[in-house]
Amino acid sequence: MRFALVGGSGFIVDIAVLQLYLKLFGDRPFSGQAVAWSVAVTTNWWMNRSFTFAAQEPAPLVRQWAHYVAINSGGALVNYAVYAGLVATIPLCRSEPWLAAAVGSIAALGLNFMGAKRFVFRSTLGQ
Repeated sequence: MRFALVGGSGFIVDIAVLQLYLKLFGDRPFSGQAVAWSVAVTTNWWMNRSFTFAAQEPAPLVRQWAHYVAINSGGALVNYAVYAGLVATIPLCRSEPWLAAAVGSIAALGLNFMGAKRFVFRSTLGQ
């Protein structure tokens, strides 16, 4: 449940950055989503580290962040493929790219959770 709450917060960050990017740089939904994901994944890592998996023994910041980004890259590919497919083929998603971002985020949620739980925030106590 905590992971889903963090994911929801990260989704809000993703959409806010995407909308800001589009406002500043015009109709560039593909590069906008790449930038938005970069900010959102860092936000999600920090919130998961501080909230979802706070009981785990913390790893060094930079190493854990890099590991989190690497593990979430699989989810990012799913997310971006869904997003890009919807933006490219559905006019409503082209005019409202946040809708495509929402569907992409939902599509990647399970993969990201399993990667975070099993590989990034696993307990190192007793090992």
